[in-house]
Amino acid sequence: MNKLVLVLAMATVAAGGLIACGGGGSNSNLCTVPADCTDTALPYCVAGVCHACESPTNCNAAAPVCEAEVFECGGCVNDASCGAYPATSHCAPSGACVGCVTSEQCSGMTPVCDTGPGTCRACSLDSECASGACNLESGACIAEASILYAAPTGTPNTMCTRAMPCTVKQALNIVNTAKSTVVLADGDYNFNSGTSALLSGAKSALVIGTVNAKLNANSPAPAILVSNSAILSLRGITLKSSNYFAVDCQKGFLQLSKVSGQGGQLSPLLNLQECVTSVEQCRFDGYALLETYLVDPTGRSKLSVTASRFTVPAIATTSNMLSARDGSATISNSLFVNYSTSCNPCTAVELSDYISGSNTKVFDFNTVVNATIESDTANGVVFAVGNIFSAPTQSLTVFGGGYFSNLFNLQASPSVSGTGNITGDPKFVNPAAGDFHLMPDSPAIDKGPTGVPTGLPNQDLDGNARLVGAATDMGAFEFHP
Repeated sequence: MNKLVLVLAMATVAAGGLIACGGGGSNSNLCTVPADCTDTALPYCVAGVCHACESPTNCNAAAPVCEAEVFECGGCVNDASCGAYPATSHCAPSGACVGCVTSEQCSGMTPVCDTGPGTCRACSLDSECASGACNLESGACIAEASILYAAPTGTPNTMCTRAMPCTVKQALNIVNTAKSTVVLADGDYNFNSGTSALLSGAKSALVIGTVNAKLNANSPAPAILVSNSAILSLRGITLKSSNYFAVDCQKGFLQLSKVSGQGGQLSPLLNLQECVTSVEQCRFDGYALLETYLVDPTGRSKLSVTASRFTVPAIATTSNMLSARDGSATISNSLFVNYSTSCNPCTAVELSDYISGSNTKVFDFNTVVNATIESDTANGVVFAVGNIFSAPTQSLTVFGGGYFSNLFNLQASPSVSGTGNITGDPKFVNPAAGDFHLMPDSPAIDKGPTGVPTGLPNQDLDGNARLVGAATDMGAFEFHP
C-alpha cells in the first residue's frame, strides 16, 4: 500500500470512521452498531460492514448456512448444516434443508418422501412401500411382518415370507386377522389341478400385485372361490381365463381395484352369485362379469362398477362384456368398446331381472361404442342417464326402462321412454385410435343432467371433475377445455 494511502486510512480510523475491506460492502453499508444497517436485506453489522447474516440462526431452511467472509446465506453441504432446523433436518441436492431426501427418512402415516418439496407424505401406491403393500385408508405402509408372500414357485409352507414364499392357495388358507394381506410376486400363477384357492367364512383377505402377477384359470374350476360371507379384495393384479371363471363369488364380498382382466367369450371372468361386488378403475378384455342369483332372490346381489374400461377383441364372435341379470347394479363413468364385427346386433351390457322383478339397475355417464345395451322393463327398473351409445352400423337391440339425456348414434333411432335424449355423431377425438374423449363441438357437451345424480362419483373416467359448465356432459368423459 502507498504510504500516503496508509496514512490517510489511519487518520480516518483515528477520526472514528470505518473502511470496508474484505466484505464487499459500499460506503452506505458501513456501520458501527446494528442500528446503522437500515437496509432490511443487510441487517447485521459485522466488522464494520452491514451483511445479510452473522450466524446460521439469521438464515432460513432454503439457504441455511451463513457463509464465512461474505456473511451471506447459502446452501447446505450436509445434514449437519441443517442442525438449526429440526423440522427440516436433511440437506437436499438443491442446498435447502428439507424434511426428507429419501423415503428411509420417513415413517408412520407419512412413509413416502415427496422429493419435490422434500416432505414426507402418505403412500398412495403399493410400489411406494418397501413391503409391497400400502394401506390406502391410513396412508401407512403395511409392515412386512403382517404380510403373507406368495410366488409362482411358492410351496405349501406355513411361513409365506419373502425368503420362503408360499402358493396362493396356501396364503388364502392361512390368512387371519393378524396377517390378512397377501402380496404376489410377478409371474404366472397357473391353476391346472381342478381345485381352487378358497376363501370362505369369516375371513378377509387383500391380495396385491402388479399387472405382471397373473392368475390363470386353466382348469374346470375357478382360480379363486369366495363364499359364505368371506371378503376378498384384489388390487393391481391380472386375471386370465379362456374357458372358466377366474373368480367365483358365492354369497361373499368381492372388491376389485385397478385389476386387469383377460376373459374368454362364453364364460365370464367373474362369476357373481349373490355377491356384493365393487369394481373400480379396472380394465377388462372379453366377457368380464356375470351377476346372478343362485336360488333364492334375497336381494343380496349388488354390483357397483365405476371408472372402468371394457373391450371385446376383433377376433371375438360375441360382444357381451357385462351381464347384470338378477340383482341391483350401478354402472357409471365407464367405457365399453366392441371391436368385433361378427355380431349384429351386438350387445355390450345386459341389464335384466328374471327372478325377483324388483331390483334397480342404474347405467349413467357411460360410453358404449359399436354395441348397445339390452334392458328389460318387464322385470326390475332400469335408469339410463347421460350415456353415449355410438354404433352407427349396428341394428337396435332390445331397449327398455327409463332413458334420460342420452345421445344415440345408431343405425336407426331408438324408441325409448324418457326425456332429454338426442341423436347424432358424438364427435369423438380419435375413435380409430381408441380416444373417445369429446371434441369441442360435440353435441354431448352440457347435455347431461344439470348436476351429478345422488350416489354417483363427482369424477369422470379420467378422474376429472364431472361437472364443467352449465350441465354435465354425456358419456364417460367430461369435456375440459
